Amino acid sequence: MDVARDRKNAPFHELTEIGTERIFTLKLEREPEPEWGKLRAAIRAARRNGYAYFSLDGFVGYALFYNRNGVTGEDMQSGGLAEDIRRTVMHEELGPRNSLTINQLPALDDNTPATLTLPFFLWKVPRNAIRDLIRHRLVIMAVFNSGRMEKLLKDAGVEVRPAEGGKDYRSFEVVVPLSWENARGEYHMGGPWDEMVAAVREFRHPSAVVMRVQAAARIPDHLTAQQLIAGANETPGPEDAAAS
Repeated sequence: MDVARDRKNAPFHELTEIGTERIFTLKLEREPEPEWGKLRAAIRAARRNGYAYFSLDGFVGYALFYNRNGVTGEDMQSGGLAEDIRRTVMHEELGPRNSLTINQLPALDDNTPATLTLPFFLWKVPRNAIRDLIRHRLVIMAVFNSGRMEKLLKDAGVEVRPAEGGKDYRSFEVVVPLSWENARGEYHMGGPWDEMVAAVREFRHPSAVVMRVQAAARIPDHLTAQQLIAGANETPGPEDAAAS
């Protein structure tokens, strides 16, 4: 809990030591707002029909199930989730890079994505929807395709390198060039997993992930190459540069 608090309160544009890590937090000038309107509309539709669905740019689909007596496995099987996912989140042109991950929202874990995500009781939805989530009368499933995010990053001009020899098609690396007046470098990120999960859990358009990755190119605006190298070498833990 202390680490989560410290990460959220870390000053912008400074190297900050938190636990065994050094993080560098960039402030985005703008970021897509959560799609609260679409979520509220889907909640209303689920209350009427027992099931509702919406998707965001072919990256993530949200399925909502409602039963005033508590959602059952039968309720979840009777919806049109499988067909909706095939129709909106799977992409034939991606071939084997199609790779789906399923999350139930709100998530109850306490890992890194959880520290970056708005708590569900602050979602901009009616209070009775929050109560329904707590009492399992409303269930929200999110299904996202990391292969689609690879394509969105490439389309935005970001270099993406699929993991070599791996069987997990969710694995890829993002490379962001860094440029100083007298130096050049590269920032290597494992697939921006935390950023993807955070966007999914906050109902944000996938362009939020692209913007966070691209923000890494602004590190030289705030740190010299020497400061960055020194900061990475001073702490035994992994280096972590995040955008928020």
